[in-house]
Amino acid sequence: MAQALSELSRQLGAAADQASGGGGPVLEPRAVELTVGLTIGIDQGRPRLWVAGSGGAAADETARHTVKLTLSPGPARPGAELPEAARSPAAAPSRPTQPYPDPEPAQDESTTRTDHRAEVVALYARLLADRERTLGPLHRDTLSSAGDLARVYRESGQLTEAIDLYERVVADCAATFGPHDRDTLGLRANLARTYRNAGRMSEAVELYERTVADSEQAFGAEHPDTLAARHNLALAYREADRLPESIELFGRTLADSERILGADHPTTLVTAECLAAAFRAADRTDEAIDLNERILAARERTQGSDHPDTIDALGNLADDHVAAGRLAEAVELCRRALSGSERALGADHPVTIRACDNLAYVLPRVDRAAEAVELYERVLAYRERALGADHPSTQIARNNLAFVYHETGRYREAVEAYARTAADRERLLGPAHPDTLRARDQLAYAYEAALRTNPNDLPNLPGPQGG
Repeated sequence: MAQALSELSRQLGAAADQASGGGGPVLEPRAVELTVGLTIGIDQGRPRLWVAGSGGAAADETARHTVKLTLSPGPARPGAELPEAARSPAAAPSRPTQPYPDPEPAQDESTTRTDHRAEVVALYARLLADRERTLGPLHRDTLSSAGDLARVYRESGQLTEAIDLYERVVADCAATFGPHDRDTLGLRANLARTYRNAGRMSEAVELYERTVADSEQAFGAEHPDTLAARHNLALAYREADRLPESIELFGRTLADSERILGADHPTTLVTAECLAAAFRAADRTDEAIDLNERILAARERTQGSDHPDTIDALGNLADDHVAAGRLAEAVELCRRALSGSERALGADHPVTIRACDNLAYVLPRVDRAAEAVELYERVLAYRERALGADHPSTQIARNNLAFVYHETGRYREAVEAYARTAADRERLLGPAHPDTLRARDQLAYAYEAALRTNPNDLPNLPGPQGG
């Protein structure tokens, strides 16, 4: 075991020499729904990491990031867990009596199994300690390793530790290599992203704005790193509910990308997807539909109808139709996405599971909750197996299954699933967390329905939730 860990540490060291702890801004995912990028991509269970900039051959980038993604893949794509429409206040009632499943958390999620995160953190911490000892604390490779450890902290939900480490590394990198160094700018963008995850939006926006200004000064307005920085700032504006600014900046970035790279370039399409999502968030659904139809056509033309990106584009378009109230069209698009993904990728591929989840989300809205039960059971089984029982996406899947149990009159099963969700969220998040309180409210409502219909067939509830 010691020899294996030593070899893995050596491989991590080789990868971290050129990995994305620094190295310029990374085009970030839009919250939960989309992971995006500028130069190259890795598909491993559908996490996608794209690196801004033109240095290095694509094959080398792939080799470097495959190591990192094996340990801690990045977050998923648009509609990865539930369509964005589910996260609007109007679509997230506190009572589970309307056909709306539980909303996704408005933050990025690592797809690393929760029960392995401590091991990943320990490996990166060991690598950082070794580099500090052998190279010194201000060596570029040491600072890169510190950035990697901060990233893993963030993906593990240890946001305080991630912010503390990123702040130190950004300061050290700026003092050693200058404020316009690519590594400094990349680490600063990662710190801004972590502020975003922690809900510190004003600090995130301020840091993103500074990164855009510095990137323009260092590289020029049309450099890929500058486009990435502008993209990330537009994301932050969107999450800070500054939708007009987000739409304006995404629009300018998209126009530049179309002019410089071409309308069908992967980077251009990714920025277009983000602009469409901003249109949807601003209730400009007709514009979102028009843009996502263009994106779908481009992906079918350049990547084929069975490519994961094309299947994801169907999901985005379905989200638009849900937001516009065109539910029949949304169901048809979701069915197309699911059948295409099952045929091309297999029943257990992450893209297929997302397609299952999206279809299950729409069906209760057209009074077909019974059909959603099997789909949500499938989603939950996959996430328990792939991510672990405590992963946030697994918790959401269980809560959504409880919802459709309730909608179909399977009250005992609804109570049991809600009770487990409430207990898990209290254990993981604390008794006063909004998600815990919501889960307890849903449990109480389901228990009341079960009591009315069959009082002799009620499960026992844990003390805190049953009191």
